[in-house]
Amino acid sequence: MLVSHQERPRELKWYHAGPMLYGDWGTSRFYVLGLAFYFALYASFWYILGVGILVAAVGWAYTVVCRAYPDGGGVYSAARQISPTLSVIGALMLFANYAVTAALSAFDGMHYFGLEAGFAVKIGAVVSIIILGFINYIGPKHAGAFALTIAAATLVLTLILAAFSIPHLSEGFHKIQPMQGSLPHRWSTLVSVVLAMSGVEVIANMTGIMVQPVSRTSKQSIFPVLLEVVFFNLLLGVAMLALPAVLQAAQPRHALTEFSQPAVAYQDADAEIAQYRETHRDWDRDSGRPAYERFAKTVGPHSTENEEAIKLTVLRVMGDQYVAPWFGVICGVVFGLLLLSAVNTVIGGMMSVAYVMARDAELPHTFARLNLFGVPWVGLIPALLVPIILLAIFSTLDTLADLYAMGVVGAIAINLSCCTVNRKLTVKTWERLCIGLIAAVMIAMEITLAIQKLHALLFVSIVLAVGLGARFVTKTWLPARRRAFQQLTPEERAAPIYRGQRVAAPPTPLPTAPPKNSTCPNPRSWSPPAAASASSSSPRITPSSLAPTCSSSTSARGTSSSPWKTPPPRWMKMKKPSASSNPPKPPAKPRASP
Repeated sequence: MLVSHQERPRELKWYHAGPMLYGDWGTSRFYVLGLAFYFALYASFWYILGVGILVAAVGWAYTVVCRAYPDGGGVYSAARQISPTLSVIGALMLFANYAVTAALSAFDGMHYFGLEAGFAVKIGAVVSIIILGFINYIGPKHAGAFALTIAAATLVLTLILAAFSIPHLSEGFHKIQPMQGSLPHRWSTLVSVVLAMSGVEVIANMTGIMVQPVSRTSKQSIFPVLLEVVFFNLLLGVAMLALPAVLQAAQPRHALTEFSQPAVAYQDADAEIAQYRETHRDWDRDSGRPAYERFAKTVGPHSTENEEAIKLTVLRVMGDQYVAPWFGVICGVVFGLLLLSAVNTVIGGMMSVAYVMARDAELPHTFARLNLFGVPWVGLIPALLVPIILLAIFSTLDTLADLYAMGVVGAIAINLSCCTVNRKLTVKTWERLCIGLIAAVMIAMEITLAIQKLHALLFVSIVLAVGLGARFVTKTWLPARRRAFQQLTPEERAAPIYRGQRVAAPPTPLPTAPPKNSTCPNPRSWSPPAAASASSSSPRITPSSLAPTCSSSTSARGTSSSPWKTPPPRWMKMKKPSASSNPPKPPAKPRASP
């Protein structure tokens, strides 16, 4: 059922918006910690610290953005005051990031649930995205309640895990190593682990449905989540460095080669193994494990099971080793649900982006239609379809992570740059300068991503091409078609369309004889419609020209009473009956009398 109103209700409170932000920022530690260890090994602490500082700076900047734009839109609203085309580009880049976030979070969530086979992980991720799409169909308030429940359970488990990690902090601190490589290499590694900022754009996009005043609601949503994420990411990042020694003590068979260098060095071999697992779905069963082990030996050095477990499910491994195996299972279930909460958050963000663009006639108006719950349900279709397509194409966490950052970094860079140069905003001078500095860092990251990750650049380019094409149809093609239709006459509008062109109706066949129910008193004086004698080059046939004429007079042709102005055509001359054609009948014989 659809409703006609076009304004979404303001019903999102801070304790609904905060957990939705936590669904993205809070889940960052589930794969950011593991990916940092994957890229930098024991130097990962410094990159986790760098990401924490960057997230804190961006979070503060977005409290200013939410205060300046209380009607929603995020990067779209900020850039629209500078250039409408730039605003559409920023919104489409944000949409691309949301789609990757949904695929990445659902993919990693299935790993936390304990699934290992690639096909099972993909199927589980697709099913979870469809279920969360239904939850978003019934409104952001219900989605926020779901996020609040999962966020509360995650916070409790995080506190327990942090408490049991304290005894391992000392060993973790001694494992910290300085960053290796040149300055460009360090910068590239930092850019590779920037995976935890899209949630703040979701909050900016949802200011249009936040409870007033938006400035206070946004601060109450952002700052508590910001402090929790930065603090526990650092604490658990240090405790993670003590994990390799614990795992090697339990499984000493790889003690000599395991964790000797960052696992990114085995990237090519790991890709071959992932491809083998994709094509041989029985690799983890008794029937296929011998063949899998033989193949793994042929590809050379590759990531071990422990290294892969830290990359994919680092917090579940910490819960299993630092607390108890049963606690690791609970962490896997709850943390997997929080990853699905991140999917829930970005699905709502994609719908909001499509809604504000359709409201301003940048996309077809269909995307602004609301259902009974006040949700723009048409935007839900691409919000579910694009992540499912990504899951069908890509099959590894690091490949999806490569697609992630380019969209959100570009969107944040555009948003903060527009806030810096827009003099109409009520922003203090020191706030403007700080936001401009953060925007410069984000622009440098975006350039680095475009150079190093060409497949991410290709994905974002495809999204931009499709979105700008839809904008061209909405802004140019449809209005031109509407104007051309308004210039047509009623007869031309009613004409049929064949292969995109209006064609004239075939000429109506003209009668050659009076109908049986004709009221003409003299059949010889009946004449066909005047159009029969008209020129074939006549552009139109009017109804009056199709009416036959009849003369009640039997006067000769050419007189004023005759309906003919010129002699009738030869086919109208009626032949007189001849004696040969109609011989007279013989007279009837009289009947004989009885």
